[in-house]
Amino acid sequence: MLPLYVGFLAAFITALGWVITNYLTKKKEDRVRQLEGTKKHLERQIEEFYGPLFNLVHQIVVCNHVQHEILYSKDSKGNSIKSASDADEVRQFFQENYFIPLHDEMIRILKTKLYLVEGAEMPDSFYKYLRHSIQEQVQGTLWRKHGVDTSHVAGLPYPNEIYQDVKSGLDRTMIKYEQCINNLKVEGGKSEIKLKKLSPADVK
Repeated sequence: MLPLYVGFLAAFITALGWVITNYLTKKKEDRVRQLEGTKKHLERQIEEFYGPLFNLVHQIVVCNHVQHEILYSKDSKGNSIKSASDADEVRQFFQENYFIPLHDEMIRILKTKLYLVEGAEMPDSFYKYLRHSIQEQVQGTLWRKHGVDTSHVAGLPYPNEIYQDVKSGLDRTMIKYEQCINNLKVEGGKSEIKLKKLSPADVK
């Protein structure tokens, strides 16, 4: 009777061990799959939204600085741009060759990738930026191509706070991405070997 009881107990312990092991393995696999899904979403946020926006905002700031230097810096004789028409030509050159293409690309990203924004609400600076860039392009085109003067409609200033909003979003997303990679390394699984660690230099 005792051997039978011992055999039954051993079988029960073995079966219980298998159930527990299977449960823990499945739980770990679910956790790894969840982390991998989070990692892919964070990569999209960085590569398709915050990274490109951050670089575009940087380019707009740099172009604005260069334009300002050309318009207002003075030579050794204390002279800057000689006439209002020259200044208009400079501004028009920067608009057509730099600001408009950069704004178009930013608008495209905000239009097609806004679902990748962190959090439930779009930062107010994004809305202000869209208002600024679209109104500026519309009024400029009406005047240059159709001779329609809309100067009675006050232009909206460029929202300088958009730089910090984009940078903060990128920084927070990069931190979450780093944490996700570390958690995957702890959990192990098939992703451990092929994890790609992103840095700001990787975003286009």
